[in-house]
Amino acid sequence: MSDVLVANAIYRLRQKLQLPQAMKPRKKRSVADHSVFWRPGQTLRISFIGTPCPWLKNSIFDTACQWLKYANLKFELLDNDVEEAEIRIQTDVQEGVNFSFLGNQALDVDGATMALGVKLSDPLFESFVLHEFGHALGMEHEHQHPQANIPWDLDAVRQLLAAVLADEANSPDELADLIEEDLAVQFLPLPDNGDLLILPYDKQSIMHYRIRQKLTRHAFKRSQNLKISKKDKRFMRLVYPASCK
Repeated sequence: MSDVLVANAIYRLRQKLQLPQAMKPRKKRSVADHSVFWRPGQTLRISFIGTPCPWLKNSIFDTACQWLKYANLKFELLDNDVEEAEIRIQTDVQEGVNFSFLGNQALDVDGATMALGVKLSDPLFESFVLHEFGHALGMEHEHQHPQANIPWDLDAVRQLLAAVLADEANSPDELADLIEEDLAVQFLPLPDNGDLLILPYDKQSIMHYRIRQKLTRHAFKRSQNLKISKKDKRFMRLVYPASCK
C-alpha cells in the first residue's frame, strides 16, 4: 500500500479487530497538547526491538537527531530490547506501516512505542523517520490542524477501508464503528477548544501526510513533504526552549 495514511489506518483497524489488547488506541488530542511534551533538556533513550540491521538502526537514529538542532532535548541510543527506554522502535513490520505514540504517552505503552516499516532504500526514508519522531516529540498530524480544511471524501475512505477488512470483522456494524472512530482520531480536524497551542496551518510541515486526490473532493491533493519546515522548527523551539543561563 503506497498510501501511508491509508496503510496505517488498515493496520490500526486490523489490530483492533484481531488483537484488541496489543496496543492502546490513540486518544483524540491537540496538535500541541502540553501534557504530551517531554521536559526541556531531557535525555530520551532509544532502543530497538529485536535485531534490526545495524545500518538501518544507525540511519534511523542519525535522521532523528535532525530534530535536536531545534529542540532542547538529547537522544541516547541504547542496546536492543531495553524496556526502560522512552522510545522503543520496531522495524520488522509491514512495509508502508509507520506510526508512533504521541510524546510521553509512550510511557503508558508496553512494547513498541514506534513502528517503522520504511526501508532504507526508500527515497522517502528520511521524511517518514522525521515524521514519526515528530510524533514522538509531541507533534500531531498537520492535516488535522483545525484550519487545514481538507475536503475528505469520507464515503470513499469508508468504502476503501471496509473493502479491505470486511472478511476480518465479526460483523459489518463492528467494522463500521471502528472505521468511524479511526476517521475521527486520525483524519478529521482536531477540536480547537481554546486550550491548544496552535501555530498557523503549514502545508509544508513534515507532519503533513501526502493527501491523494482519490480520497478527497474538488480534486484536492497534497504532495509528500521531505524535510522539516520553518514552522516545524519554530514549534520545537517553542515547546523545548533552550535553557537560560
